[in-house]
Amino acid sequence: MTTKQQETYERMLTVGEHDHLSVHAGTVRATGAAIYVVPSRSEANRYHLVSVSGHTLTCDCRAASFGKYCCHRAAVRQYLENAHEAQIEAAFHTAAAAALSIELDALGPRPHTSTREFSVFK
Repeated sequence: MTTKQQETYERMLTVGEHDHLSVHAGTVRATGAAIYVVPSRSEANRYHLVSVSGHTLTCDCRAASFGKYCCHRAAVRQYLENAHEAQIEAAFHTAAAAALSIELDALGPRPHTSTREFSVFK
């Protein structure tokens, strides 16, 4: 990603965050392709469809029809990046828990807990 593309993405992401754009995920039944809908900034009760094809996001808004990078695509990109980070973190925690369990089992039987009182002094 070039510096100009990064700046455009960040600017559109800021616009989307300012307008509280939410992303709703879905799937096309016929093809299984992922699609996302994002509310329009300029028209009430209108949503724009953002489709994913490989690493390309396509939006049906007016700005995108003129070849501009829109805040709808920026919102979906942020949504996908956050989802990917959450999956990586969940996998890391699962792997760490499994490794810890194996290490504890390797130590041998766990000491049993006794309710009997004792003293270190005679």
